[in-house]
Amino acid sequence: MALTRITSKQVTYKQGGTGSVVRSLEGKLQEYVSVLDFVPSVIVTQSVDCSTYIQAALNIAEGKTLYLDGRTYRCDSYLQVKGNVEGNNTTLMFYGTVASGPAKSLVYQEDKGSLRNFTIDGTNVEDVGSGLFVNTDFAQDGTCYYELTIQNISTNSTADQTTNGAVFFKASDASVNLNSDLDIRLRVENVVANGDGGIGDNRGSATGILVSFNGTGTASRVNIHDCYVFNVSSGATPAEDSSGINTYTGDFQVFGSKGVYTISNCDIKQCYKRAVKVQSQNTLIENVVADATSTEGAFETYAFNTTFHKCSSLNSSNVAFSTNWRHTTFSDCYVHQVGNDRAVRLYSNSSDTFISKLRILTSSSYASNDIGILDIDTPNPVTIDNVIINCTTDTGSAITITSNASSADIIISNVQSTGTYYGLHSIDAQGTVKVNNSVFRVANAGVYRTGNTGTFIFDIAHSEFSGGLQGALTYHSLGASSCILNMDSCRLSASANGIVGASGSRITNNVITQSPSGTTGYGITAGNSVIRGNQITDFAYSLEYNYTTTAEVANNVGISPNTALAEKTGYTPFVENDNYTR
Repeated sequence: MALTRITSKQVTYKQGGTGSVVRSLEGKLQEYVSVLDFVPSVIVTQSVDCSTYIQAALNIAEGKTLYLDGRTYRCDSYLQVKGNVEGNNTTLMFYGTVASGPAKSLVYQEDKGSLRNFTIDGTNVEDVGSGLFVNTDFAQDGTCYYELTIQNISTNSTADQTTNGAVFFKASDASVNLNSDLDIRLRVENVVANGDGGIGDNRGSATGILVSFNGTGTASRVNIHDCYVFNVSSGATPAEDSSGINTYTGDFQVFGSKGVYTISNCDIKQCYKRAVKVQSQNTLIENVVADATSTEGAFETYAFNTTFHKCSSLNSSNVAFSTNWRHTTFSDCYVHQVGNDRAVRLYSNSSDTFISKLRILTSSSYASNDIGILDIDTPNPVTIDNVIINCTTDTGSAITITSNASSADIIISNVQSTGTYYGLHSIDAQGTVKVNNSVFRVANAGVYRTGNTGTFIFDIAHSEFSGGLQGALTYHSLGASSCILNMDSCRLSASANGIVGASGSRITNNVITQSPSGTTGYGITAGNSVIRGNQITDFAYSLEYNYTTTAEVANNVGISPNTALAEKTGYTPFVENDNYTR
């Protein structure tokens, strides 16, 4: 009796649960694709080019899942992904002179799919544009997940060749309605470009993870989390541009832009230019550690509405945190600075910045004492609250204000600073700085003014300045153009002078002490100002009047080796009463 050959189409399969239906066994088996169905079992996958076999499997797996088997595969050509890939710890080892995929990629994707648990290795390819290039202009009905390792991506090009570990690219704008939902969890190591690019021109740059959505108005969601990025560099000079992680959207400086971007729980080490560069609106950077990362800055934002929360910059040689656009928040962040640049810098466009719970430890010996560990060069408003600055070198300034916008409105409270040359330092600034409940221990001046570009007001209350030559030195050579000092209920300790103020100041209810006590110096010297209710101890003279008129000197108590309360030079006080010396 002849036997009839039965195919998988003829064999039926039933799940067995309530409501399950009968299917062919072939249909069941073809739900998933295995690379073992395409790679001949007799070949040695590590030494024979397997890219044709794997690509055939990827083609069949379009819209499905391809399962790799955990081996190392040699690939002499790029691979294009058309569905999901489950790698099972497989390594794709690429070989060649130039990566053959679009944008010189090793692995290319332009269809919906998730990639998990495999390694893309470009060690043996001389010129690579990207290890993984994802063209995200495809429709999504769910999240695409990326959880893999990309390593040893480099180029031997010396001109404009950019090099990236992974690129997620979108050219379309909102009118096309192809919003992306991406979950990115990558390990990226050793991305190197020779390039001659400079900051901002994207020529010859290198990036570990790059999200570049060039269109405008999209409402995409990108979640970059639990990533490890190591050794990203471009060129040999600080002018070259490279980032550990860079997010970009075409409307990153537009109020009301859509889209939400998150970078969280990432560890970024030894990235030549910076760890994180934000050029996407509505971005949260949280629990990210940048270690010995930069010659430019660990964390930078140029975008609207950026939040840095619980981020750390360790062993930074340059600016740790900087912002150059509006509505930036720094919350509960930490800086360990070893270089000679600012720890935090607010550029001129970064108004509406809020800083809270910031800790800065620096062992830097600043070449100029005009360098501010926290530098503010922006118009109003800026709010700084609960900041600790610990410098070990008695150099630099704790906080510098360099904004020349007359509308500048800066609020500083609950700051504790030790070990700088100056405390609060105004450099050619205009506007008003309000300081409350803060402590500055310095080597020279607690409050200091440089320049005479226009009206600047220090409005200080319930604060302490100690350890330096001057408690506050806000007078400058142009007299009335100097910084106005309104100081109330503060404690000052200085070895030379307590307060040297400009005309128009209001100095009230302060305790001012010379330490160590001596026979020189003045407790307060200011002209045409209100000086009331102060206690001044151990200066040669408690008060000095050195202008033609002084608005009011009243209710001051001087404890001085001289019997005279004040040294008077050509003054005519409007009000002078109830002052005592002992």
